Amino acid sequence: MTVAPAVPSKIAGLLLSISSAAVLVSAFTNVGLLSTPLTPSTTSEALSHGKPCRIFQYDESRRILLTLGLFSRTQAHSFDKDGRPSLVTSTSSSFAAVGQRRNNNIGGNMGSSTSRCVSQLSSSSMPDAAPRGDNKAGKNNRGGRGGGRHRRPGRRKKRQLVKNPAMADTNFLRKRTEELLRITSPDATATATPSTPLSSKGMKVDRRTFNFLIDAWAFSGEPDAAEIARNLLRRMESLSASSSSSSSPDATGTNSTSEMPSSTSDRHNIQPDVRSYTKVINAYARSGRADAGERAEAIMREMERLYTSGENTSARPNAYTYTGVIEAYANSHAPGSGFAANRICEQMITKAAEVDVYSDEDLLSKDEERLNARAFNAAIRAWADSGELDAAIKAESILGRMKRLYRETEDPNAKPNAMHYNSVISAWANSGEKGAAQRAETILKQMEADGEDDESILPTTSSFNAVIDAWAKSGEEGAAEKAEDILDRMEQMYQSGSNVKPNVRSFNSVINAWAKSRDVRAAQKAEEILDRMRSLAEEGDEDVRPDATSFSTVINAWARSHNLDKAERALDIHQQMCELYESGGRINPKVRPNVVIYNAVMNACAFTMGDSIEQHRAMEIAHSMLTELEKSEHGTPDQITYGTFLKVCANQMPEGETRDQIVNVVFRKCAKDGQVGRMVLQQMKSLANPESYEKLLNRKMEEDIDVDDLPLEWRCNVVEGRKRRRRNLS
Repeated sequence: MTVAPAVPSKIAGLLLSISSAAVLVSAFTNVGLLSTPLTPSTTSEALSHGKPCRIFQYDESRRILLTLGLFSRTQAHSFDKDGRPSLVTSTSSSFAAVGQRRNNNIGGNMGSSTSRCVSQLSSSSMPDAAPRGDNKAGKNNRGGRGGGRHRRPGRRKKRQLVKNPAMADTNFLRKRTEELLRITSPDATATATPSTPLSSKGMKVDRRTFNFLIDAWAFSGEPDAAEIARNLLRRMESLSASSSSSSSPDATGTNSTSEMPSSTSDRHNIQPDVRSYTKVINAYARSGRADAGERAEAIMREMERLYTSGENTSARPNAYTYTGVIEAYANSHAPGSGFAANRICEQMITKAAEVDVYSDEDLLSKDEERLNARAFNAAIRAWADSGELDAAIKAESILGRMKRLYRETEDPNAKPNAMHYNSVISAWANSGEKGAAQRAETILKQMEADGEDDESILPTTSSFNAVIDAWAKSGEEGAAEKAEDILDRMEQMYQSGSNVKPNVRSFNSVINAWAKSRDVRAAQKAEEILDRMRSLAEEGDEDVRPDATSFSTVINAWARSHNLDKAERALDIHQQMCELYESGGRINPKVRPNVVIYNAVMNACAFTMGDSIEQHRAMEIAHSMLTELEKSEHGTPDQITYGTFLKVCANQMPEGETRDQIVNVVFRKCAKDGQVGRMVLQQMKSLANPESYEKLLNRKMEEDIDVDDLPLEWRCNVVEGRKRRRRNLS
């Protein structure tokens, strides 16, 4: 192998160490980057003393891109026969500080501020390009953390979690479940006798134990929780069937006990009941799986069959069962989930109408059979998140259905409250239909009017937040002003004694409204809202203290602006956030920087406009974000990080050998980290030259390939989808 020539750039730290000043100068001269060659001695002297070297220009009309300074350590890189970097050592260089403001960088300081670059990206090489067809995982393995794991469910209320102590310790829960399944396995039950009931470590084998564990799994948030809950239910059914068959007289007229899991008396209490089945349905509802609704409904249909046939009269579905199935469809976000949830909701209404409330049947059974307000809200949410045509209208129709039912039956479970109205407002906010925001505000006014006679309908802070969100998502002209007007109104109401009080979400939604607007003042207005939040928090209002979302949204507002110094402004917001995080010597967890923040600053760099100095500074800031993220404890670069950095290179660097080599190394590091997602692949297709593209991916650029066609190790840590990435931050 031969040592490759260095390239004239701070970004060259991605590729080469400055191990030889003579080689460096030779490389610059060979590629025509020096207007006046420097002597090896002068260059070496400047480097050894940490002095900034001169700025190298591509030509008079091109931008001033990068300059050189002193590296704290060196890295020896060599190239293979195909010209790809192959690292010999892996010593990290010091990364550049975020830097001073632009006015401090013009002149002599510009060179030194950009000297230390992203050479640590090359600290180790990625796997070689995979041969064609070498994709053992196949297309069904979608990458992502944990392979094909399902979405983690949302955060649950603490009051629910404390009901079951097993929820607090997943390791304990797994051990107890494994132990229960072990002692109730076919091998264990085959040797059990009435005198040797199965139990282990104080755990009795009965319905209560199974229900306890199923309930714990339902709330555990583990990716495999639903399947484990299902397995526990199946074991209950198996034990119950075994108990029934073993207690029947055999051919000799005696009772056989060879297959009994414990004594006959113990096993009469192991048959799953409506709570057992419903808890498993709840586990699917909380799983977030795309097929959660279908699986939950299949369990409900099995319950109906068992009850109708008389095989298990305690498995009769109740209102909580229907609610769980509706929520499973609502949380799945699968195509057709709105229609399915609505169908189950109508079935629940029909079943409730069949109950004779004046009969002498058990009152608890009748109450469970009747309607459930939570089910109606889940059906509304299913429409709100479905993306179906006229979804908001259908969601609002469920609200109308509730009003009619309440008038006809006076059933309090059919009575709409603020929660149902809020869900309908959210449905309009998500609809994207013309006039949706205005319709959402009309519903808010309706709540205020109806709330004069019924306090349960009075709008809450969430109601106002939903309307602000509707304006933010509308994209209509003047939407940001209307969103801010609602925020001002909330503050006035609170000062007048109302329970409606703006919170951090209220302010964040208004910031988002400005960020999404096309107003030339958008970024500045968004930052003013952030300053307003900080002032209120300093005055003692903890409910509006800015969080990471507040800062990232303002950074995005600057990224979308047409300001020439957007990269600097984004960096300034980032620095404010870091200072606030460590303010007063104590860590503020609400503003803990994360990968989203770093990506947002880099995105501002990618779309910076202006002269060569502005573009040079944008490249420098992007590099500082990348290296700082790698060394920080706030996260690690993801596919968006690498994809955005490649976009910065595309927009802020001219085509040429330097950019090609940078793209080469960035992609290799990205693949090594298992972060080659769709955005990275898209940037590679638009940025890399055909020869480099084929060497790196072992594919022709004109080939139509997807991420799933790449080796699994290149994409194993990719988390696609904004919601999944945000959940992955916690």
